Order: sequence, then structure tokens, then C-alpha cells
Amino acid sequence: MKIWQLCAVLLDETLIFDNFFHGIDIVEKGRDDIEDELVLDALSRSSKRYYVTSHNYLRLMPEDDYLIKRGIYLKEELSAVAAYKKFGGNAITEVIDYGCFDLSKDDAIT
Repeated sequence: MKIWQLCAVLLDETLIFDNFFHGIDIVEKGRDDIEDELVLDALSRSSKRYYVTSHNYLRLMPEDDYLIKRGIYLKEELSAVAAYKKFGGNAITEVIDYGCFDLSKDDAIT
């Protein structure tokens, strides 16, 4: 996972973000890889929950009227660490950036 990706995932969790990125120049270092151990440590502190839907998307929001009306239900609830381990950094970052990630994509880890 890249520094910028982990920053995007943790940006709204200020204490965790500050703990891991205080003093780091994100513009200069953002494309650098982070050791998996550090990623797992940071994500283990996150309160974010990820959800896998019946139409094979990863998302942050639990079921809502939009999904229910279309017959889409939640199949699985995951912590940030579990979602990262199962689907990878690109998937959880795309959920933050775009609201969901299509798990049937060729680059999805399963």
C-alpha cells in the first residue's frame, strides 16, 4: 500500500492519522510503499467497517433504502484490517474515493 492510500483511508480519523503521519511530507513521500506491518497496525485502530454486497461490491455504507429496493443485501461485514487482507489496499482506497469497489474487477484480490 502507498502512503497516499493509507492517508486517504484514515484522513477522517484524525488521531490515527496524526499518530502515523505527523511530520511526513505527504506530497513528497506519498508514492512510497509502506511496510505491511505498519499498514496493519494503522488499520487495526480504525473504526471503519466495510461491507460486501450481494451484487459483489465493497462499500462503507451499510444497507440503505436504495439497495433494499433493488434487492441488494449485505453478505459480509469486515473491519478495515479484514477488508485490506481480503481485498487489498487498492480496493479499500477506491471505496473511500468513489463510495464502492467492484469486486469482480480483474485487479480485485479475493
